[in-house]
Amino acid sequence: MQQSLRPLLRRTHMTLQTLYCDACGSRDLVRMDDERYRCSHCGASALVSEARATARGPMPRAVASRGWLFGAAGLFLAALFAVVLWRMNHSLHADREVAIDPATIRLSAPHAVTDLNAPTHRDKLLLMVTNQGQRAIRPPQIVARFYDGTTRLETASGYAQTGVMLPGDSSPVLIDVPRQRGTRHEIVLGAPPAAAEALAGPIITFAQYRLVERDGRFKLAALVKAPAGKHAMQSCRASILLLDSANAPIAIGDGRCRVRDLPPGESTTVDASFVRFSGAAVAAMRYHIDYELTQPPPAPPRAVAAANREVMVAGAAERIATSQSWDAPDLLRAP
Repeated sequence: MQQSLRPLLRRTHMTLQTLYCDACGSRDLVRMDDERYRCSHCGASALVSEARATARGPMPRAVASRGWLFGAAGLFLAALFAVVLWRMNHSLHADREVAIDPATIRLSAPHAVTDLNAPTHRDKLLLMVTNQGQRAIRPPQIVARFYDGTTRLETASGYAQTGVMLPGDSSPVLIDVPRQRGTRHEIVLGAPPAAAEALAGPIITFAQYRLVERDGRFKLAALVKAPAGKHAMQSCRASILLLDSANAPIAIGDGRCRVRDLPPGESTTVDASFVRFSGAAVAAMRYHIDYELTQPPPAPPRAVAAANREVMVAGAAERIATSQSWDAPDLLRAP
């Protein structure tokens, strides 16, 4: 009995294969027996083995055109995906590909100071590092090498105390002096300067703050609000200098936001501690806040540092009793 197949399918190697007439390309086929078929369109007949070969041969023009279009679309999408991946990878590693001339990093002459809050009044070297280049950089590591004559004794290091250094920025560096300090020391960059991609976003200031002094120690408790926009504030860092009446630094402070990934408009606390190296009274505070905004994955957070973000505030530190709480939330709640 003849069986009409529209189109005729044959199971080959566990897959279904469409057969076409090798004379006209029609798929309107009628099986004559197990080995032969007849085309209802042109009447041609052939062995199934021939049809199998035809199925692997040229397709009808319409089918070939659709295949070409799908193939071209696939190649275009693959190329587009490759370009997107390349741009993302280039963006992730762009900072490391930028060469920063070490000569653009200026180091001031260091001078010895004493950490008055350390149990043994630890000696330190204080110096200023300035970015004189044309690009933002990450806080550089500064290394001090201590010698006795020509014999190197020890090596110590410190980082510029800031989040990002924009062109023209200066930042203090504190380096611990070893017990065996020798007869001389030299100051060098610890590694080649690293570029930083910093956006010029909104400036963040302390929405509320309280600078206190207890038993000779300074503490700054503050509230910081995440900037408006569509991205959360992933982190923030407050870099603080306390100055005397002659505008000379007497303490260096560093504070981080307590909450990470803070939604726009919400607030968190900053709890900043200080290294104090002068007994002079506080006459002013200079600070800036650098922060990072989250980005859609897999992009990393983007650093934000406005060029005019430095804030100067005049005023003394408030003295509080030894028994009074030292925690930032308590200090902000106190009258």
